[in-house]
Amino acid sequence: MRIKAVDIVVTLLLALVIMMIAAGTLILGGADPAVAQRQTPCYGTQGGALNVAADGCAYTFEPGSSLTVQGSASFSGTTFGDVISGNYAEFQSDGSLLFYGNATAFDDIRVPATATKNGGSKDPGFEVWKDNGAGSQGVILHWFDNATEEELYFSLQVPHNWKTGSALSPHIHWVPKSTGASGAKVNWGLECNWTDISEAGITTTIAYSNTTVQGDATLVAGKHYLTEMTPMTGTGHTLSSMAVCRVYRDAAGALATDSYAADAGLLEIDFHYEVDSIGSRTEYGK
Repeated sequence: MRIKAVDIVVTLLLALVIMMIAAGTLILGGADPAVAQRQTPCYGTQGGALNVAADGCAYTFEPGSSLTVQGSASFSGTTFGDVISGNYAEFQSDGSLLFYGNATAFDDIRVPATATKNGGSKDPGFEVWKDNGAGSQGVILHWFDNATEEELYFSLQVPHNWKTGSALSPHIHWVPKSTGASGAKVNWGLECNWTDISEAGITTTIAYSNTTVQGDATLVAGKHYLTEMTPMTGTGHTLSSMAVCRVYRDAAGALATDSYAADAGLLEIDFHYEVDSIGSRTEYGK
């Protein structure tokens, strides 16, 4: 009689189930509920891929091994990652997914220059930046003067996947109109009022910077530069809070040196923020 591979697998699985029942590590319907209550989770040492406890860490799956579940399964308070060091993701009992430590991520709140508004008194120019070289209409940017303070206005809402209380880190994307002198700098300013729901508007704060992440000794015409601003502290702020802001070029150098002798074209303002969930459990709270 020829023994099929599937028959061998079924036989081995039945033997495994019988052994697990005998050892008390597999509980079938109608089993003693007191035994089930004693099955509490625990964590192995760093380097173990997964530990499942039944009366004291009965099963350990080493790195490189796999776990396959056929049919339905229920996991409550399941964690993935280096729990001991505090860097992990967790599926909580209601199905929510949260990230801790190095498992958090970063994203942008984006404010394209075309989403800003002129104030009417210190408006930057709105002129062609590039065309196709053969007479096309081209693309247009807001250009901030080197001698006069010019500004634009915008607002934003903090998203629901934001890690409550963490900072917002603004930065400016921009281009020089022409190549600058050695050591020349553009100083950007950002004035904001960050207000929570049900809070009366408080005074504004101003961040500024004339240092690009590229650190070029000479600004290059048309090159995409990124200027990082001082982070805005998020302590005490809540979901769906709003920031109302003014972005401007500090041409007079009141806050820091602005020595670039040509216009600076604004591409975008955005704010890096830390993400610790895919959203919020409720409409207004984590």
